[in-house]
Amino acid sequence: MQTPPDSDPEARWEDADVELEDLSDAVGSGRKHRRHLESSKHASGLTTRDRQIVRRQRRAPKQRNPLTPDSDGSHGTLLLHKPSSATTRLRTELIDMMLRTHRSEIWYDLVPARIGHSDAIDSAAKALIKASDFSLRRTDVTEESCLSSYCRALESVRDGMAKSSSADDLLCAVAILVNFERLFSGWTSAPMRSHMHGIMAIFMAQAKEPQKPPSELTRTLVYVFWAVGFIGPCVMGVPSPLETPRFLNMDPVPFARDKMSCPWSVVARLRKLSNQLFIRLPRLVNYMKGIQTGSKPADIEPALDLAKELLEMHDDDAETELLHNVTVQKAEEEAGVDTMSYLMKFSTMSEFEAAMHYWSMRMFLLRLCWRMSRLLVAKYQAKGLWSKASVEAQISRMGANVLMGAPWGLGKGEAGRSCVVLDLVAVWGSLNDFDVFAARKISPAKARSMVLYAGQKVMQLSGPTAATECADRLSAATELFVGGQSSGILAFTFKKAEPDG
Repeated sequence: MQTPPDSDPEARWEDADVELEDLSDAVGSGRKHRRHLESSKHASGLTTRDRQIVRRQRRAPKQRNPLTPDSDGSHGTLLLHKPSSATTRLRTELIDMMLRTHRSEIWYDLVPARIGHSDAIDSAAKALIKASDFSLRRTDVTEESCLSSYCRALESVRDGMAKSSSADDLLCAVAILVNFERLFSGWTSAPMRSHMHGIMAIFMAQAKEPQKPPSELTRTLVYVFWAVGFIGPCVMGVPSPLETPRFLNMDPVPFARDKMSCPWSVVARLRKLSNQLFIRLPRLVNYMKGIQTGSKPADIEPALDLAKELLEMHDDDAETELLHNVTVQKAEEEAGVDTMSYLMKFSTMSEFEAAMHYWSMRMFLLRLCWRMSRLLVAKYQAKGLWSKASVEAQISRMGANVLMGAPWGLGKGEAGRSCVVLDLVAVWGSLNDFDVFAARKISPAKARSMVLYAGQKVMQLSGPTAATECADRLSAATELFVGGQSSGILAFTFKKAEPDG
């Protein structure tokens, strides 16, 4: 991938965290000093390439026409980015953090190559690294230092917006800052809300140029930030603004493809289906809100038609093939912890996400159909939608899969936990509707215990009131996704932005 060069050849030697004065002096002190540098113990460790870079700084640049994407390649010089010591150091620290915190083999894999090209991304990455170290008590980094780096990152993003920087660079920087907020404040901070609205704003701004296909980064982050296209509209009571061909037809980007047990084509089919349901379900949720309150009886027919259409959005063959490539292991007993007898083990996060998002979206849809089958009995049956018994059987099967698969994700850091949360909401809500696992001889109490245990891990709750708080959050989200009242943390994080002034 061609990347832009540093705009200032000297800037790449400058960084507040790296001392390069000796090297700078060596460059400017003439041949005698350079011989001394090369004969020193420090210089003996430098490679020939390093020495060439140092000497090259002394050469007067020749006036040449740079090679651009529009040129035919027959003239001009291709400009390459030579990473500075500061860039290399930051990239190394970022990759180290990614490996330690299970952030590799997911969208973060796209970030290291962008280090050194955007001040907004660099500043956001530095803030996230510090926040990660602070949350794990890994180093002596302080809260004040984290917040200071965070403020610098925010300023860099604002500067980038003022200068009309690359939308991808801004999108990447804001995405990193969302993860900073998750580490530092959870989902309950005003900055988190601003970042989520900012991501949606960037998506919509890019969509105003339909002739320009979405970049790899944009495609990736549309799939990562499903919450802005699903939870946000459900909270606001509106259809998803992503409900356009551009986003509905967007294909996922593969990560760790060579490590997958299941073919990528199968994983991609399930991921794309779940993404389409993320985008289209808010409209049905909004219809149900009007139907249940009796305020919009005209929504009944379009709601039933949409439900019937969405029910056809399933891929049993792909789901079966994925499950055939999942390892099933007997669960280890843990004192005081309820669990399924057998648990699933996935090879990659991509396969895990494909399964969990597919199950959560299908369960939300099936729960809406279950509600319709009780509220609109005659009209529901007249439309030929799935029977109540079929709906319950599917919810039971997928709910059991969720409880078998969730523990694997709980051990995969923030990425795994955020993937699990909607599945837990779907199972919890289904348990409020009917005895989901009666045929599997799992009591509702045991099922709730398993959901609460996983939920407290996901929400990182502890203390004597942790179970109660977890249950309250799950119940609030459960009602939201079947057209009920919007309340709790999700309502705070995704509500409409307040107008300025």
